[in-house]
Amino acid sequence: MHKNITLITLFSLLMLAAFAWVQPAVAADLKTGLLAYATKDYQTALEELTPLAEAGNDKAQVYLGMMYGGGLGVKQDHAQALKWFRRAAEQDNDQALFLMGLSYKEGIGVEPDYEEAVQWYTAAGLKGHSQAIYDLAWLTERGLGVPQSQTGAFKLYLASAKMGNPMAQYAAGYSYANGKGVSQSHRDAYFWYLKAAKQGNALAQLALGQAYSKGRGVSQSYHDACDWYQKAAEQGNARAQVILGLMMTGVLGAPEYDEALKWFKLAARQGDRKACFFMAGMYSKGLGVSKDQDKALYWYQKAAEKGFAPAQHDLGLMYYNADGVPQDFKKAFGLFKKAAGQGMVEAHGMLGVMYLLGQGVPKDYHQSLIHVRYAADRGDNPAQQRMAAAYLSVEGVKRDLVQAYYWFVIATNGASGQEKSKVLGFRNQIKGLLTPAQREQALAQARKWKPKASVNILK
Repeated sequence: MHKNITLITLFSLLMLAAFAWVQPAVAADLKTGLLAYATKDYQTALEELTPLAEAGNDKAQVYLGMMYGGGLGVKQDHAQALKWFRRAAEQDNDQALFLMGLSYKEGIGVEPDYEEAVQWYTAAGLKGHSQAIYDLAWLTERGLGVPQSQTGAFKLYLASAKMGNPMAQYAAGYSYANGKGVSQSHRDAYFWYLKAAKQGNALAQLALGQAYSKGRGVSQSYHDACDWYQKAAEQGNARAQVILGLMMTGVLGAPEYDEALKWFKLAARQGDRKACFFMAGMYSKGLGVSKDQDKALYWYQKAAEKGFAPAQHDLGLMYYNADGVPQDFKKAFGLFKKAAGQGMVEAHGMLGVMYLLGQGVPKDYHQSLIHVRYAADRGDNPAQQRMAAAYLSVEGVKRDLVQAYYWFVIATNGASGQEKSKVLGFRNQIKGLLTPAQREQALAQARKWKPKASVNILK
């Protein structure tokens, strides 16, 4: 009996010794594998991490899963990636729990399942995984896999933000700025935007630029706004690049058209339609570059193809006026119609003119009046002058001197320079044909005028 106990004790000591030797060896192999992964030596990483993962090391399993998921050193295999993530998640590895949630949210290696994603994200969040909490907030905000709740989403964003997650810090700032799930507070928005921006979050840097530009939550400073816009622009944020380009056209002092062109070009290369439009303007006017109508046309077309209404309108004007292109009323009409369909007031005004004159479309006085009236009601000065003229001598419109005078009064208020003098001359001619009571009637009506909201009348 004593001999057996001795043998058992000896065996146990040998096992403990072996385990003590293996643990440092495992740690060394894991360190070697992780270093190889970090330095993109994926073949070595695969050789070191595979046996460890198969032996049950959860950290090795996570990295091996990421290698299969990204096709790093192995053929991309999302099913294999999910297998390794699941094995590590079963050991309560927080990163694996998060990656399981991400897989179900995005449908990577598995059918998308928001409810399943919520379960995994929740498990990871309970272990303090800030990105899992952020993703859970994102799902809660949209009601995916969990009842929708702006308040609940904000609380989760805030929890993740307090853990230092820059995406959550930006989301918390955005929530405060827009009163989503929490009372609006531009000061609190600025606080969280600044936290995220200092960590390099480009969206937060853009938001800080806007905060300084508008003086929201912080004292207005165009200089500071420009600094933050530049930080975001340098990270490739197209919107910041466009804003920075506009600022370089003279907002902060002497225009720097070369710099403006540089930022517009960078944003345009990303497909930003506003940048394409401004590139067209730079070439059309020769700002920071030699004047080139062909290149202006190219960029107008790019912006118009992307559905940017001002570009569609301006390109329509080029075809209407034969400005650098052959005159083509049908093309002009089609472009104006597209822009008008997006509510662009000036485009409605041009449609009214083309219906009136039968340019690119059969004459239609009724349609002409609809579009001219739409534009006039929304502040388009040329359309307001046309409304005045319509009440004097347009077919299908009953002559009405009071209404003509009313529209000339409104048009005078919106005109400037020589144009104002011209409109004032017409106004005074009509004034002489009215009684004092009629003039007061028109003036009283004009004092009540307010521009109407845009609606789509081309449905």
